[in-house]
Amino acid sequence: MSSIALRLGRRVLLSSRHARSFANSNADAGFSYPGARSLEQIVKMELLESEQAPKIRSIWEEFHADKDDAVATTLDVSEFQALVKRAEAAPYFIFPVYRQEGFFNMLCQFQQSCFLITYLEAFKENPAPRHPALPSHSSYQDDQLYEHVDMFNNKPDQFDFEAYRVMLQNTTEA
Repeated sequence: MSSIALRLGRRVLLSSRHARSFANSNADAGFSYPGARSLEQIVKMELLESEQAPKIRSIWEEFHADKDDAVATTLDVSEFQALVKRAEAAPYFIFPVYRQEGFFNMLCQFQQSCFLITYLEAFKENPAPRHPALPSHSSYQDDQLYEHVDMFNNKPDQFDFEAYRVMLQNTTEA
């Protein structure tokens, strides 16, 4: 499994801060797709222009490491292209979020270049666009995880949620 998937899997699935954020989010508040912002609107380009890619990745990931409201990583061009290709081919997936006792399921949906994640139960009640709880893409980056995403979308009768859940739990506990 890739280091990106492991890092994100541990941070997203095991973070109690994020689980509390899920529990406190207002799914009925409505949703607007995030507007595209240029890199110049996000960072001070003059501070990064002289840095090499590995240093910029490190700066970006360290900046977001302790944020309660964000989980971030970086992708090179080939990783991004593979991610979009897979997301377009398999736009839906579910994943468990573990609590002290048990878990609840989130639904991930790829739309208009965004990964939207909401509670599976809320989606079942009303599949209209909901306020997303968290954007994510780790299941689309890792080959082993993506096999489950692909099966969920293209061979749903063969998808075994329990086998996927146990595999994911074993991976994040390692």
